[in-house]
Amino acid sequence: MPAITYPPVHPNASNKPVICGDEHHANISKRNPPSPPSTTTTNPPGPPFPSTTSLLRYLYADLTRISEVVSPSLLLHPADRALFTPPKPPLRGTSAVQAHENSLLAATEGTLVMDVESITANEHFGTVLGTLRASKTGRKDDLAVPFCGVWRFDDSGRAVEHWENAADPMAVAKWLGVREDDELDPCPSLEAELPTR
Repeated sequence: MPAITYPPVHPNASNKPVICGDEHHANISKRNPPSPPSTTTTNPPGPPFPSTTSLLRYLYADLTRISEVVSPSLLLHPADRALFTPPKPPLRGTSAVQAHENSLLAATEGTLVMDVESITANEHFGTVLGTLRASKTGRKDDLAVPFCGVWRFDDSGRAVEHWENAADPMAVAKWLGVREDDELDPCPSLEAELPTR
């Protein structure tokens, strides 16, 4: 599979490197301030990735990067989808997915870490196994729940669909402190299928 590359988001007009700090450049910048960043890019920014495995490794090192490396129309199936009746629908698009990741980070006071144990991927699918870890001020117990992220990629190597899976999504939801108006209601069909321990 060829390396996955994304064009720069804000190239200068000549695509030549700009050396910042010289007096000439500073004067030009004052006369012609840079245009604001474009919000209509069709390819996400990010480093070139030689494989989908390296893309996933890059993403799981910092979840705030998700909108950099996925398709603008990514479909995300959240880990807590089966805890609601009817089941929570998937999220679509980088804005919704980024907001979801940001809310997880906020709920864990920025301590959320996806401790990756293994990544297996090809040009079509990828799986990431590990442990979701977090801590929170005022809590005696830290969160440590096994996870399995499943990914589907398009022909250019961008992620187009993602299934979040936690070994115990109810424990994660309770630890995160689900709001009272977001009552958890496990799906009876799911509960019937789960083995008891």
